[in-house]
Amino acid sequence: MAYNEDAGLRLPRVLLSTGLGRLHFASAARALVDQGVDMTVITGWMAWKFVPKLIRRVFGNVLADRVEARRMAWVGVRIRTCGSAEMVTQVLVLFARWLRMPESGVEGWGWRRFGCASVCYLKDASVFHVRSGAGQGGAIQAARQEGMKIVVDHSIAHPKFLATRLGGEFAAKNGLWRDVERDCLDADIVLVNSEFVRQTFVDAGFPADKLRVVYLGVEAMFRGVAQRADGADVAQQSDLKLLFVGGFCIRKGADCLLQAMDLLVDRGWKGTLNVVGDRLINTEAWREREDIRFHGRVGHEQVVAFLKNTDVFVFPTLAEGCAKAVMEAMAAGVCVVTTRESGAPVVDGVTGFLVAAGDTMALADKLGWLAEHRAVIRKVGGAAAVALAEYTWERYAESVKSLYKELAGCGH
Repeated sequence: MAYNEDAGLRLPRVLLSTGLGRLHFASAARALVDQGVDMTVITGWMAWKFVPKLIRRVFGNVLADRVEARRMAWVGVRIRTCGSAEMVTQVLVLFARWLRMPESGVEGWGWRRFGCASVCYLKDASVFHVRSGAGQGGAIQAARQEGMKIVVDHSIAHPKFLATRLGGEFAAKNGLWRDVERDCLDADIVLVNSEFVRQTFVDAGFPADKLRVVYLGVEAMFRGVAQRADGADVAQQSDLKLLFVGGFCIRKGADCLLQAMDLLVDRGWKGTLNVVGDRLINTEAWREREDIRFHGRVGHEQVVAFLKNTDVFVFPTLAEGCAKAVMEAMAAGVCVVTTRESGAPVVDGVTGFLVAAGDTMALADKLGWLAEHRAVIRKVGGAAAVALAEYTWERYAESVKSLYKELAGCGH
């Protein structure tokens, strides 16, 4: 087993594999490194320093800023790349879309290819922390042969829950989701990011003693930004301002939200809905409406600006792990209306409001009620900001570091 010394404590050396995508892993890795964990991250394509400058000259600032932000997110973290696997997969996915073929087979192949490419880095460590789906292609098997303990990081509901609720790309016939489930079964510990996700695993018959729940942190830039001074009570405002942030798709309740807006308008309700994020459903029927505004994808600073000028954050999702956007809104001090399936630590009626997933009438009723009880909005938003104060990346890192030590048998 491989260890490093930290103030007299033996700490495990850790390999963290992100698979195809980043999710929360840059923030998590930086926090763990700050806690003294000897970590190497295996991820996809990373730009050299000169690449953003070149892109800026040829394609403009928007794309260059995204590439630069992706590169800077990993500053201070030791990186190994499986860039070819990621780039080939992205090209094949684009071809599949162009040919109107199913993307799931290509994605499944790409994840297995990433796992295979990561094998060359799987040595001289005691813990292999891998995102579910990236452990196949021989990765978990290779780590086992090196004597490593396996932590599989799973950040959404169990595949069986997704297949039952959503079908489609989440159906059991999808090879990627079968690999995700295999990774979880092959793990020593499955790390999930909410009690909701843990329960979907237990309901699917997964061994409860293999599950650990650690909620992710919220970035400091969101904390308290929407809390109002005493003289700026939301009750004084005439129209209710709603906000949705995220991929605007069926899974996240986009159709339910738009239908709820129709019901509210029929009832004479006045207000606005700002939708921030990629539109992944057909919204033509609502595009000309003055009360619904689609802004597309924006940067974090612009999301903060929207939160500052929002009364209620609405996120009627059908399935998540722990919705980052909901956590950020709560930390900002915004009253949230969401579902149990968001995974967010909402106490109904205290730090937010929960409605049944897919229930358009219940969603419209709750938003209409809040429009008539606006003093509640400020009270609940303030309580949410206080509750979310403990959800920091430092706390996340402390919990995961303890898990590493437990698995690797580290002691004084």
